[in-house]
Amino acid sequence: PKYEETNQTFYFTGRESGTLSFYNISIDPFNSSDVGLNYVLDQYENIIQIANTAGVKLIFNMIGKESHFTQIQGPNNDEIEYYNAFMDKLASRLSSNTTLSNGVMAFDLWNEPCFFDRSNNKTKSETCEIISMWFNTIKSYGSTPLVTIGTCGSGDVLFYDPAIMKMDFLSLHVYPYWAGYEDRTLQTIQEKALSRVIDELYWFNENSPFPWIIGETGLNASNTLTIQGGANGTLSDQSNFAQTVLDATCNCGGSGFSWWWFQDGWWFTPPNAGTAHWGILERGFSNGLLAEKPIANIFKTYTKPLSVSSCGPCPINAQIIQNYTPTLTYFNQLNHPSNPSKTISGTIINQDGNPIKDAYIGAHDFISDNGTPLNSSDDTYFYHTTFSDQNGYFKIIPYDYIFPFNDPGIIVNIHITAAGAERLNYGWCCNAIPVNNIINCSLNQINYNYNGKINNVTVPSFDMRNFKGNNSLLASNILIQTNGTASFIAKNEVHVLSEFNAEGGSEVHIYCSPTFSDCSDYSSFIMQFRMPLNNLVENYFNNEIELFFTDDSNGMLRVFPNPSSGNVLISLMTNKLRNLDYIQVIDATGRMVYNLKVNDSKVNLDLSMFPKGIYFIKAKDSERIFYKKIIMQ
Repeated sequence: PKYEETNQTFYFTGRESGTLSFYNISIDPFNSSDVGLNYVLDQYENIIQIANTAGVKLIFNMIGKESHFTQIQGPNNDEIEYYNAFMDKLASRLSSNTTLSNGVMAFDLWNEPCFFDRSNNKTKSETCEIISMWFNTIKSYGSTPLVTIGTCGSGDVLFYDPAIMKMDFLSLHVYPYWAGYEDRTLQTIQEKALSRVIDELYWFNENSPFPWIIGETGLNASNTLTIQGGANGTLSDQSNFAQTVLDATCNCGGSGFSWWWFQDGWWFTPPNAGTAHWGILERGFSNGLLAEKPIANIFKTYTKPLSVSSCGPCPINAQIIQNYTPTLTYFNQLNHPSNPSKTISGTIINQDGNPIKDAYIGAHDFISDNGTPLNSSDDTYFYHTTFSDQNGYFKIIPYDYIFPFNDPGIIVNIHITAAGAERLNYGWCCNAIPVNNIINCSLNQINYNYNGKINNVTVPSFDMRNFKGNNSLLASNILIQTNGTASFIAKNEVHVLSEFNAEGGSEVHIYCSPTFSDCSDYSSFIMQFRMPLNNLVENYFNNEIELFFTDDSNGMLRVFPNPSSGNVLISLMTNKLRNLDYIQVIDATGRMVYNLKVNDSKVNLDLSMFPKGIYFIKAKDSERIFYKKIIMQ
């Protein structure tokens, strides 16, 4: 299903038989009698019957178009509600027929939201509320089908945090990847790319509150064409990758595995060789070659151990990051040399003062040659990540250790968050965050995991805390003070260890029950931009992209109305006769999207062309710069 923001229509795309001609089928998911809706539901039913005949179960992707997923005023004009209404009708149809419901494994509520959700200003609480609505709608018709979300990797924790979403299992989409400067024909580089996939499995196993599967992974390879670009290698590389990731999925506690995809096809327009050879089977039988690639034998002969415990430990052994190990990509993703002279480091703790392990730290690096960008746009900016160790410590290294140019590589932006935690954003292009800077921060965090562990926590008087684990919960060194209230909940087991103290007059609940995150727990979490501790330095190309973090404290810049849906009056409220020199509109990422030179104390702007969300008005007069936040709705 697809939603069109411009005209607020909901539709499916069909293709005329035997042609490449496409047409749209408009549906009204709020009307059970709608002809288009029932036609589409009939097609779902036909597909399920075919799957039942083949002996397979289906997972339905529930969103088919990029969108901002914003709230639009008016009855039934909210695209989130449109998808909710359609899921309701589809789940209702399935529940009416046992044969149908048994043919569907899961609804994938939001497959790869990192690509489909184009907005970047949702709080984690808002994400939680959207997913919970859809989950509850589907589950109102019974415990099956299951509910999943296809995630792009650990970076989704910035917006689609697995700890805050309601689902039955998580579907990971993880692929080997290379930095733009790495020679992927080298075996050592391929090994690094493979290790990054395993790093992702370890992170999700440690931080996902739900069982998880490999929903997608793959490697391009073909016996008939030379593959260039993308995640690619030889047929042997493809087989080795499959074997290693299968084993790692088992070792890291995964519950399932699927490969992208079954047979080579055309991803876009033929002959796009670089992205069309992920399959286990070749495309056809050209030149007398067998359709099966060597990888087919990996899946045919793979035997899962009798128990996960016999698989051995997950392949990552988290070491203290201060002692850099070049081969440990979990803490040194791009394998920089040990003992770098320039770094940005810090320690991350939660609201209880305890270190946060596996916090996500992502950095944008900018590389230049004497102030001029490299020739390839892929080689100008890099994004790389690291994670905090068990002490909450992290270290990010600029790229100047890879490119020996006269101008060093610089870090221009750092994202910091953790599973179940608020998120911070330091700096942005093209100003550098000074190296050898130390960023220590505290994140409010809801500690919710598959096997939860709560340690060294005090619940103050007149405070109320809920501690949850999806499967189990272990609580140690806990103090609930007089008049404090605490609940300890998990689906299967709650373990209370020694040093658990509840003072007289406190209230403690310990019981087993299915659990999910409460969206209200995240309502106070921030989505905050911060400057580095030192002033930003280095300005490349005089590109004025700035961040600002509070409204004009003196109230001298007036923006009316706010929120707004279009026309905005911007006026300078001061006793002195001064005119504005310019007005700029900057989006939530810090990118300037509108610039107007003026010579007046008040200006009318039409901002209706901008997508809904949070923006900042930057205005300057002869003496100072003013900032004001505005919400477009």
